[in-house]
Order: sequence, then structure tokens, then C-alpha cells
Amino acid sequence: MLGVSVDSPFANGAYALELGLSFPLLGDFPWGRTGKAWGILNEERGITARMTYVIDGEGIVRHIIDSPRDFNSHPEGALEFIKTM
Repeated sequence: MLGVSVDSPFANGAYALELGLSFPLLGDFPWGRTGKAWGILNEERGITARMTYVIDGEGIVRHIIDSPRDFNSHPEGALEFIKTM
């Protein structure tokens, strides 16, 4: 598991510590290339949509969670889906 954010490496590190994340939080900073590639970058605002993708070992997207305001639905939904795989 890993996360990707458009924030700076410093901000990502602080956020990961604050949440006690046990996985890497990668930076898509400053150009947002990952967000552009996935079609979720709002270049005007410099932010990406809050999305979670469950990708299997073969690189196939198996599940997508698109809930910009319900932060808990992302980890809970991803874990619930992974249990069914």
C-alpha cells in the first residue's frame, strides 16, 4: 500500500506522522505528473481529486473510491474490498 499527494515532501512527512501511517506517502510535487496521468489533477487550483484506487499485483485497477469529503470511506472501503479479493 502507498499514498500519493500533491503536497510537498515536508507536508507529506508531517501528515504521515500525524496519522501514524504504516505505508509510504509519495509526493507528486511540484508538477503533479501522477495526478495528470490519472486525470484527477485540477491544474488551476494545484490539487487532485481525493481518490483511492485498489490495484492488484498485475497492475489492474480493481476498485475506485471517489468520496471527496468522507475521509473514512477511503481506508475502510479499500480494506473491505481487499478482503473480498
